[in-house]
Amino acid sequence: MPKQNELKLKREEEKEEQQRISEATKKDRKDTDYSLCTSTASSDYSTWWNDACKSQGLKDDCRLPSKEAESFNQAYDKEKDRCLQLYKSN
Repeated sequence: MPKQNELKLKREEEKEEQQRISEATKKDRKDTDYSLCTSTASSDYSTWWNDACKSQGLKDDCRLPSKEAESFNQAYDKEKDRCLQLYKSN
């Protein structure tokens, strides 16, 4: 019986370790997905901004009219919030 109890305990410990590894892997994947999502949002924001500059005959990173700039900033904030909801909840 003592051998059986040892084996059972060892199996339980291995199962717990596998669960810890699985949870860590899921967290790492969510962190990576979140980083990718926010990076894409940032890249899209820069593209939108610079396209708007070019459409007005200006160079990249120009100063846009405040109404237009605010619209881009709101869209960017919305995308970052979406990333947060998708990958950082629970």
